Parts: sequence; C-alpha cells; structure tokens
Amino acid sequence: AAATEVAVAPSVTILAGASCIVTGYTLHAEQEMAADSITSDHVENVVHNTCSRAKKQSNGRYKYTDGKITVIAEPSGYVVTVWRN
Repeated sequence: AAATEVAVAPSVTILAGASCIVTGYTLHAEQEMAADSITSDHVENVVHNTCSRAKKQSNGRYKYTDGKITVIAEPSGYVVTVWRN
C-alpha cells in the first residue's frame, strides 16, 4: 500500500499513520530497554519528538530515531523493539 502523505507546510511532510504516542511495549522491547538502560520516558520522548519524520518500513512498522535511541513500533504506537545507536 502506498503511504499517504499530508503536506503541513512547504518544507514539512508528515507520513500519515506514524503514531506520536506509545501505546504499549512487547516483552522483547522491555528486555532490550532494560539491557540498554533505556527508560519508557526516553522511548516516549523519541516517539513524540520524531513522529513527524518516522520512516515507514516495508513490514508496515515505523522506525523512530533521535540519533541516540532507535524505536520500532507498530502504526498503533505499540513498541516492538528499542536500541541505542
């Protein structure tokens, strides 16, 4: 399916579908967060602050990154995995 793009301003394009909130975590995501000392606050901030530029992957999930932490989440905002860059 083609991504739906919404033009917000001349220089800003947001991919419709990327959640800006975290709705939950898989056990795997929680284990990775614990192993890398990443708190849920960190994850929620990355998702909130980078949702406008999240990249949609071929499997339909979104990849969020602030350069320090990467978050992979379902379109619903359910976090699948997290790691430090």
